[in-house]
Amino acid sequence: MKWFFWIVVVFLACVAGSFFFAASKGAWKREMPLVDPVGVRSVAGGVLVLEDGREFRPAGVEPRVDVETWDQFLRVSTAQGVVVDRALGDGSAAIRVEPRFYNWCGTSSRRWPGSYVQCGLAVLAVRCGYADPAQELGELSDLEVQRLEGAMALRFDDEPVLIHDELNAFRFDSLVFELQDLDGYVEALTGVDLP
Repeated sequence: MKWFFWIVVVFLACVAGSFFFAASKGAWKREMPLVDPVGVRSVAGGVLVLEDGREFRPAGVEPRVDVETWDQFLRVSTAQGVVVDRALGDGSAAIRVEPRFYNWCGTSSRRWPGSYVQCGLAVLAVRCGYADPAQELGELSDLEVQRLEGAMALRFDDEPVLIHDELNAFRFDSLVFELQDLDGYVEALTGVDLP
């Protein structure tokens, strides 16, 4: 009778464990989702066409990759929608996005396949190596300019961050932590307190 009890206990533990791992598989970490994002209908030639009909390109950056690669970057970056923080009046805008970053290194990707990170689209483009800060920064605020310069200082590779086509996500590396606390990194690099 005692052995029957232990068989039942082991069986139930295995079933519970299976459900736990099945439920956690594919659970992407999402701590701070965008609030009321607008969907992106299409991307062509570096221009985002939003579901509400507005059209923008990211403010303050110049692509450093070919048009096809730039459009792919924009599609992956904006897959969860966008929040337009400020239109600059010249067809560009300060835009917030929430791209996905996939776990590529094999550290228990069954339990943690990746994360979403909310950040500025222009900062993401610069830090990921798809764009450089524009020569003419126009109507950007001092804080926006400092963030772009900080993202440029944090970029350590000439090659853009890899995109996984099937996952529609960027490769996870230290840039995720840098994007989560960009102002802290910029302050540490420049010695200037940001507002």
